[in-house]
Amino acid sequence: MLDMFSQFEFGEPTECEITHVHGMALPKDYLDFMHAHNGGEGPVGENAYLQLVPLEEIEQFNLDYGIFEYLDGIYIFGTDLGGSLFGYKPQAQTYCAIDSCSICEEDIFWAGESFEGFIKALDAGEL
Repeated sequence: MLDMFSQFEFGEPTECEITHVHGMALPKDYLDFMHAHNGGEGPVGENAYLQLVPLEEIEQFNLDYGIFEYLDGIYIFGTDLGGSLFGYKPQAQTYCAIDSCSICEEDIFWAGESFEGFIKALDAGEL
């Protein structure tokens, strides 16, 4: 999967001990990736752009967007800076994309059960 991040500007590795956002667990595959890279921004694959929020900022990022007020059991970990927010629903163990203009359940695109699957769906234009 890292070959899809060849032009991505990663953050610095972190040993941040954050494992939950607003009481919701962060998935292990995402945490492993973030401990090695802790956020960043840039192209992903051939067709996508991604900004990943550093672990230390993820709670405030969600508060700033009002995510916890509008979406039940979902938190956001990134964006494409073009209108889509990317998140995870721990109860369903599923990654997702949400329209940042509406932020409602009806506008969620489900994107797989692994971080790698999410990245591949993003590059494939499925989100």
